[in-house]
Amino acid sequence: MNIEEDRVSRSPDNFRRNLETNGLMYKNPRVHLNLYCLFSVNRNDYFDALKWLSLIVQFFQYRNVFDKANSPGMDEKLDRLVVDFCSLNFEQVNHLWATLGGKYYPSALYKIRVVVIDDDMVEASGELIREINISENQHT
Repeated sequence: MNIEEDRVSRSPDNFRRNLETNGLMYKNPRVHLNLYCLFSVNRNDYFDALKWLSLIVQFFQYRNVFDKANSPGMDEKLDRLVVDFCSLNFEQVNHLWATLGGKYYPSALYKIRVVVIDDDMVEASGELIREINISENQHT
């Protein structure tokens, strides 16, 4: 449905410490995204559609956090995903389905947070500053 940037989680720094070389890497900060996913069920029988939708809600009620321990096939760049149910009022649901241009189907909207996108491209690297020497030049 939609993607939004989670600006609260965004780091203003464009550098990171490299523990392997004990230096600095300069690169753009990670982008933290929230995904809005709409699950809808298209069945001829409305009660059958509600049954299938209830199974989707039941699944995310049972498991709303996905990490490497419970989802071994998850991309290695992702730490974890948290799935939250989003409640919409009647007006919002009406506007949503009008925007989609279709007739209404039983549906549930979920917010999946936080997807982190981190490019491996390093712009530059450097050494840590370990000491600062200040010398005065006296002109006579």
